[in-house]
Amino acid sequence: MKRKFSLAGLVCLLVAVPFVAGPAAQASAATPKVFCFAANLKKPAKAKVKPTYCRISTDTSSPNLTSMFQFSKASWSKWSRTVAVGRGFYATQSNKPLAAVLRLSNPRRVCGRTVFTTAQYRIVGSSKGWSPSFAILPCKR
Repeated sequence: MKRKFSLAGLVCLLVAVPFVAGPAAQASAATPKVFCFAANLKKPAKAKVKPTYCRISTDTSSPNLTSMFQFSKASWSKWSRTVAVGRGFYATQSNKPLAAVLRLSNPRRVCGRTVFTTAQYRIVGSSKGWSPSFAILPCKR
């Protein structure tokens, strides 16, 4: 006995398949983002995946320019559910941009999004290795 499938039945099946796993399975597969602040700190941070420019706050209580660093001209070699690694230029308010590698890790569900909450950097050509891990302000509360 041959079975016949209608186009409407096939479309219904394709639409229903993502919902079979349920919201918990869909949320666990979410790609983590990083919260990037604009030059105007009164504006809320935006959650981004593989940003080419990102201003990150290391003060976990509130964003301020003295606790921020910029990562610019970034190209990301890895962006997974557990870690992101990219090359670009690292700069703070007190130094000029230096070629660096940035590693984001420790994804958590914060402010309604899955975001990386820990960062480390390594200056290219330096023998110091990775910086100590520091917490990232995940969102402005």
